[in-house]
Amino acid sequence: MSESKLLLKRRFWFLAFPDIKKPIGGIKQIHRISEVINTLGFSSYIVQDHCDFKPSWFTSNIEAVSKVDFFQTIKLDKLRDVIILPETFISALKEIYPSIPKIIFNQNGGYTYGIQGAKYPSPSHIHNYYHDPIVKQVWCVSEFDRLFLSRAMQLPTSKVFRIFNSVESTLEQLPLKKNLICYMPRKNKNHSDVVIELLKKQSFLEGWKILPITGLSHSDVLNVLSFCQFFLSFGHPEGFGLPIAESLSLGCSIVGYNGLGGKELFDFAGRYGCSYSVDYGDFYGFVHGLSSLIHASQLNSSDYIYQSTKMAEQIRSIYSESSMTNSVLDAIEAIAI
Repeated sequence: MSESKLLLKRRFWFLAFPDIKKPIGGIKQIHRISEVINTLGFSSYIVQDHCDFKPSWFTSNIEAVSKVDFFQTIKLDKLRDVIILPETFISALKEIYPSIPKIIFNQNGGYTYGIQGAKYPSPSHIHNYYHDPIVKQVWCVSEFDRLFLSRAMQLPTSKVFRIFNSVESTLEQLPLKKNLICYMPRKNKNHSDVVIELLKKQSFLEGWKILPITGLSHSDVLNVLSFCQFFLSFGHPEGFGLPIAESLSLGCSIVGYNGLGGKELFDFAGRYGCSYSVDYGDFYGFVHGLSSLIHASQLNSSDYIYQSTKMAEQIRSIYSESSMTNSVLDAIEAIAI
């Protein structure tokens, strides 16, 4: 059988359990990448606890398979199937269909060696897992993590692939911005609680409203962001920082943590005067950064609007659906089984 025909028959299985109802950006991106794989002519499935579970905060047309069926009913072929597992599943690498080729989808380099409070193998064992021959590729979602995997972990560059996240904001004409500052309290909530309390005491915020984004569907989140002028970022560590990218794509300036993986986003927005990076734990940095950007936006409002609009256009161009599709295709075509 020719290689092209083999590629067309290839099946990809994303491991995404347990079923979690609350918004997790990485889960949405797994669905989006799975959709891309299907549009490219391959087959892609998401393995969940229950096949009928559907995240309520975004839409998806991906076929889900229950964990029970995946492990007990479905027959996998090492010449056809590829299992894609998150970096947090690394300890199960040898236990899940040991002979089936694997891709580690590392969406957050900060979790490579474990999450605080959870039990993980030693760093040396994790290093060995990543270099195991059964791991055909390692995917990541930012340049920061790509360099970490290829340089610090010394993985061959031919094995590490950057998958571009795409922002889903499609507005060509942004609505008139309001005096709104928004943030998401679900990451480092203790930090956001402190910062918001400090901001409430600042005179420069008279006439401004600070709005937490929580419990909304993804489309509603994008709608809120489209009216906000500033987004406070509390995510750390981040493999990429999708809320940061989505905020920028809708013309918001950003203040806060770049999460390491979001450094490229802060750097890009900084060229337009639309970002202020804050060191992790520097609560006053949020106050100073927000004050600086608000002052800049009021000093020359027409120029600031122009710059933020151009920045948003460029972000939507760089982190587009076509960028994601091309990066996924490049990775798939390079898989050697």
